[in-house]
Amino acid sequence: MSSEPGAGHAREFKRERKQVWDRERRYYVEVRSLSEAIDAALGLRSNDLIPDHQRRVARAALTLARRHLLQRRKSLAAVRNFRELHDLIELVSEHVPRFGKLAVYDVAWRLGIYLGKEPDLVYLHAGTKEGASALGVGGERAELNEFPRSLQIMSPSQLEDFLCICKNALRGEIPYTTARREIKFSCSKSGSICQFD
Repeated sequence: MSSEPGAGHAREFKRERKQVWDRERRYYVEVRSLSEAIDAALGLRSNDLIPDHQRRVARAALTLARRHLLQRRKSLAAVRNFRELHDLIELVSEHVPRFGKLAVYDVAWRLGIYLGKEPDLVYLHAGTKEGASALGVGGERAELNEFPRSLQIMSPSQLEDFLCICKNALRGEIPYTTARREIKFSCSKSGSICQFD
């Protein structure tokens, strides 16, 4: 079984994941203020829908992160790019137990949607790091051109998603069709932001 992704894998993934990405963008861009965007990014509003893996972070940790982020509203509003946003949230995470690299990226991604700041690098953490490693890419962040040309049709944030969801296929452990089924499974769970209508 070949683990080298082809252009067809990337195109299929983009097509199947588009509804999720569109829904995420609408969800986080429609908030009314930066304070509300912080709450939404942390999943702290009563009606918030959040990805499954975010539930691993204890509510107490999310509430503490909220307090630190609210104290830095001016700095958050002044970031010039996604990297500054990510680094600021990473700084906050040092004071919040159980708020790891995945939570940092997820919150930065959601706030970045509200602030209009998109990643220009692929951030490698958790499952994303495993997927990148299968392709010979390491470190904490990587340029798109470090990945096979077939995957460069995705934006850095889309590729981050692909690497995480398809990590086992990239390692040659399962077929891509099986990995892509995970998209629909994870998005069909009640309470998930990407739940299909």
